[in-house]
Amino acid sequence: MGADARCCPFDYFSLKTTSNHRFILRSRHPTISRTPKPAGGRMIMTSRKCLTDILRLPLPLLIVIATIAVGIGAGMDSHALITTINDGWGQRLGEFAVILLPSFTLAEALSRSNLNTSGLGSVLLGPVTAAGMVCPDTAYAALSPMGGDRRFALALGAYAGFKLLFPAGPLLVATALGVATDSALLLGGAIFVPVWLTGLLWSSRFNGASRDSSTHAEATSLTGFPVAMGSLTLLLALVLAGVVVDLRAHPVLGFLTQPAGALATSATLALTVLPRPARRECLERAVGRTTELLFLIGAGSALGRILVELDALDRFTSVSAGMEGILGLFALTAAFKLIQGSSIATFAAVASFAAPFTESGVLPPPAAVLAVCAGSMVAILPNDSFYWLIRQDAFGKHCERSALVAIVGGSIVQGVTALASLYALWLSGALS
Repeated sequence: MGADARCCPFDYFSLKTTSNHRFILRSRHPTISRTPKPAGGRMIMTSRKCLTDILRLPLPLLIVIATIAVGIGAGMDSHALITTINDGWGQRLGEFAVILLPSFTLAEALSRSNLNTSGLGSVLLGPVTAAGMVCPDTAYAALSPMGGDRRFALALGAYAGFKLLFPAGPLLVATALGVATDSALLLGGAIFVPVWLTGLLWSSRFNGASRDSSTHAEATSLTGFPVAMGSLTLLLALVLAGVVVDLRAHPVLGFLTQPAGALATSATLALTVLPRPARRECLERAVGRTTELLFLIGAGSALGRILVELDALDRFTSVSAGMEGILGLFALTAAFKLIQGSSIATFAAVASFAAPFTESGVLPPPAAVLAVCAGSMVAILPNDSFYWLIRQDAFGKHCERSALVAIVGGSIVQGVTALASLYALWLSGALS
């Protein structure tokens, strides 16, 4: 299960993992008491229930409702409102489609490969696997049986890789903002190194936390391992070739060395090792995930266009240049992540608010992209499916308090490290 939209509010649902890392949602919604209440109490209860029901609506629907409400509240007539929503909704959806579909196809194919390795090997593979799968949950589930007592280090590494490495966080945010990706991808890798090392240092405080949580994986075939690693290596090689050499004059090579073409090529290679029925299943699941996310991205883009048309963000952007703007985007992204839980939903929604920073020239595009990526690291809370995966697999026999301190604390430390690294890059002039 991915981190993109499989997260449920902690107050209403819990996640239970099985031995094969699949999850079961169990409702914990409190039953509304039918005991007669005073009139005032009934009104308060009804109001709270209505608010709760509204907040439990799917995030894309909430964004659509907010978009319409903002437009009507600002006095836009129906024609102007629908026209603005149309203009905003269609922005860059085609580019997102050709990036997300091969990304999720690659993720589905890799999740079916036997990534059998040692505990240290799983820690080293965690970041790049999570980035390639565009999902830390799936990468962790695939590698954790081999992680042994290093499973917590694996989890934090996968989380950092998903947020800061290509083709995950930086590519998704840069695409949403409609900016060039080359410098953001390279600088994201530079920030990743200290963030990953910080995660390793934090996890060392909890050495052995997962030693008794589950048994080691049984020996599995290595048939899929070379193909899985070959797919990721090919992906990185093609993208680096596109950065180093300008191949736009050659249509085929130019496409293959761009993120969309590189992802499609790598996904095709990863599918070759799978039997034909599994290939079709991978493609169907990838299409489903892409469709769901495109709706969310469209809704977020429409809200962003409404806000831009109404000049709602002008005052904020006019006083938020430089490091103040970076801090503002970091804090905004962190707040959205804390409230909502889903990482990819955070990328899609916050990009709508970050777009005016880059369009007006207030912030260089790499700075805006990486500020969003860094802010999204704060934090892994119980409203994030990744929390429950780590909690039940790596801290299965520990009390809730110690698990909460370890998981939430680790993600916050990594987020602060990412912000500090971003500040260092800003001072060095690398972000300009």
